[in-house]
Formats: sequence, C-alpha cells, structure tokens
Amino acid sequence: MCTLIPTCLYIFLFFVCRCWEFTDPARRFEGLTLCASLLPANHASSLTYLAHFFSEVSFHSEANKMDSSNLSIVLTPAFFPMDDGAAAAGKRAGGHEKLPQMMQIVESVIQQKEEVKLT
Repeated sequence: MCTLIPTCLYIFLFFVCRCWEFTDPARRFEGLTLCASLLPANHASSLTYLAHFFSEVSFHSEANKMDSSNLSIVLTPAFFPMDDGAAAAGKRAGGHEKLPQMMQIVESVIQQKEEVKLT
C-alpha cells in the first residue's frame, strides 16, 4: 500500500504519535512541526498542499458534508501505513488503539493548517 509517508520514515510516525500524547495543544503542534521537519522536502510540500486543500474542502462542509472529522476518517489510511488485514478490519498495523489518535492528528493538521508549519 502506498502512503504519503515513505516506508523509510515510519519512525516519523512513532514520533508524531508520541508528540500527540502531550496534553498542552501548543506542545503538540510544536512537536508535530518538529517531526514534520524530518520529512523530505517533496513530502513536506505535498503534506502542506494537502492540508490547505482539505481545509478548503472542510470549509464548504455545509454543501459537501465533509468536515475535518469526516475527512480524517477517510484520509488517515493515506497518511499512516496500514497492512491489508488491518485496513480491512479498520485497525492500524500493530493494533487498533492508535487509530483514534491518528485520526485526531490528521484532523488537527486540516484544522490548524496555518499553525503547523510543514515547509
């Protein structure tokens, strides 16, 4: 399965999830921004573009029914790698307990596109 995060940067996902454990939102976004600086430039640019694009989509949720929460449900598998069995079962490889956290991360990137400086 192809994801936005290259296989060689799966450790990136670990750090992003660890940063999300902070209770202070400012620390969360600081950590997320720091983690994003580990991405290759072309991946960071793609992520920035997608965050802005999907923020615009969610802005029109009255018409399209795709708010940031619904978008995160659809987009999380594209941002976080899932094996075929886990994808079919709606679980992340290694366990389903991180799926809500990963969806929150994607939703927050969409909502806070201006605060999370990815490039």
